Amino acid sequence: MKIMKPREASKELNVLRALNQRQAYSFEQKQNLLNMEKGLIGERQFDEMGEKYLEQECVMLQDLSLTIKGNTVQIDSVLLTSEVVYIFEVKNYEGDFIMKDGDIYTVAGQEISNPLTQLNRTSSLLRQLLQSWQVKMSIEGYVVFVNPACMLYHATPADPFIFYGQIQSRLTEINRRQRDEPWGIKKMKGLAEKLIEEHNKEGRIQIKRPAYTYEELRKGIRCLYCGKFDIRITQRRVYCKSCMQIISKDKVVISQIEEYFLLFPERKATVNNIYEWCGEKVNKERIQRILSTYYQKSALSVGTYYVQKGIVEEKREQSR
Repeated sequence: MKIMKPREASKELNVLRALNQRQAYSFEQKQNLLNMEKGLIGERQFDEMGEKYLEQECVMLQDLSLTIKGNTVQIDSVLLTSEVVYIFEVKNYEGDFIMKDGDIYTVAGQEISNPLTQLNRTSSLLRQLLQSWQVKMSIEGYVVFVNPACMLYHATPADPFIFYGQIQSRLTEINRRQRDEPWGIKKMKGLAEKLIEEHNKEGRIQIKRPAYTYEELRKGIRCLYCGKFDIRITQRRVYCKSCMQIISKDKVVISQIEEYFLLFPERKATVNNIYEWCGEKVNKERIQRILSTYYQKSALSVGTYYVQKGIVEEKREQSR
């Protein structure tokens, strides 16, 4: 199996991670962050199983975001084989659940969102996209429960569910069905490239953000590994007193700049603003050098600020 688009933490999750360290979180906010972290763990667990059991030539795209006819869909995993496109909606649910009349409830009677609803919507929209590209491949969609401690009562064999104990056998069966055909391999890689191209267009979509302001967030330098502010800075290195990691000073500053861009996409990244964002713990000369080296200058006179490389070209293309 070839992974042509690896999984990364979503922008929304990275925003929540940063805010968790830079402001006081409510119980509800912390629970939302924990649920997203748990979901990512489950998705990566499924990724590992795919790498282990899918030995034939096929292509995996992880965490794909597409806009189809004005509708945005997030797909946890897309597996392209020579004849079938497989969609996997991965859930890291834990506990006992009951399925009744097409809805899912906890044993306490609380209704939760049915992943089949999202799976059916995604399958329908992806099918329409492939038809518009004149790609004649069938689509099979499944909800994968990766947690062995999840039990869904009253589900039927006809439901497109794959439980933890079935993952190996299902992936092995897909592996067995895959044909090693040169034309099929070329077709699936070409389709993967088109889907990745569509995914890359989603960088301009606004993500869901909780309410926060620049003024209320804690300023300073966070450890790249544990996220804590408990650090000691020397001329060339940053030492984290919490997790004992030793990191290049430039690398740490770049991570703070990237976090600034993530949290404040509309706020200018000037030397003074980054200096303040880093808690005034790194001199302006170093910040100026790092910005000039790794980022793109957006003005050449008074009011100079910097953007991430590629942003200027993207804005020019949008204005044409």
